[in-house]
Amino acid sequence: MSACISGWSMLNAETAAIEDIYKDARIPHDAYRPTFVKSLIMPPIATPPVAAIGAYWRDRHSFTDREILATRTLSATVGRALADYL
Repeated sequence: MSACISGWSMLNAETAAIEDIYKDARIPHDAYRPTFVKSLIMPPIATPPVAAIGAYWRDRHSFTDREILATRTLSATVGRALADYL
């Protein structure tokens, strides 16, 4: 969990919104190099967090409050859907 951004999001119970993944030390750059990902938002799922959900951009992107809220809303919805199974 300490080696990736999803783990960071879960351990810190916070949403990570990263405009440039190659400028963020929490990102395992070697794992992302072969992918299209340049930016991402990673909110945790449930309280306490049991997972994280990622939204990825192929271009560097400055996130709006609305985009961050949308991913948090999605993760909250997934958390509620999983509540009976956790």
